[in-house]
Amino acid sequence: MLEITSGQMLPKDLARFAGLAAVTAGGMRIVAAAIPYVPDSAELEALYALIDLGFLFGTAGIFLAVWPRVGVFGAIGAGLLMAGVASIVGPDAVFHGVDMYQAGLGVIALGSAVFAVALLRTGQFELTSWAWIAAAVLGIGGTVAALPELGMLAGAVFGFAYLVAGIRLMRG
Repeated sequence: MLEITSGQMLPKDLARFAGLAAVTAGGMRIVAAAIPYVPDSAELEALYALIDLGFLFGTAGIFLAVWPRVGVFGAIGAGLLMAGVASIVGPDAVFHGVDMYQAGLGVIALGSAVFAVALLRTGQFELTSWAWIAAAVLGIGGTVAALPELGMLAGAVFGFAYLVAGIRLMRG
């Protein structure tokens, strides 16, 4: 249970909240990788919106836990990762001929890889970092090779990254 004092959330409670969001989103993303995509499905859009919001809170929690050590490079990576995730929350759209979902995935891959390298340099969240790098490689490989199965695997690995990060955040 989150501990609230004078209307303020304590840092450990913020970490637990971010950890819970990351664990929940990560677990849901792993399960969602096995659900076939159905265009214009309100239920799937709602599920993915919840997952993406959990990824946003989880990323914020990870960044806040390590920000003094990851420097500008890590801040740029975390910022790109969060911007990419934020860009895909909600219904998928094409804006001026740009598939926003695909563009968002590219920003997520870049941001997570940059943030992962910054984290690896500090020795923090190593399993999460390697999973983010693997997800980026799988996702890009799946797009280039036109193998949607790799994209599905990338999503599950990305979810795993948040699952383990969330457990770490919740433990303090």
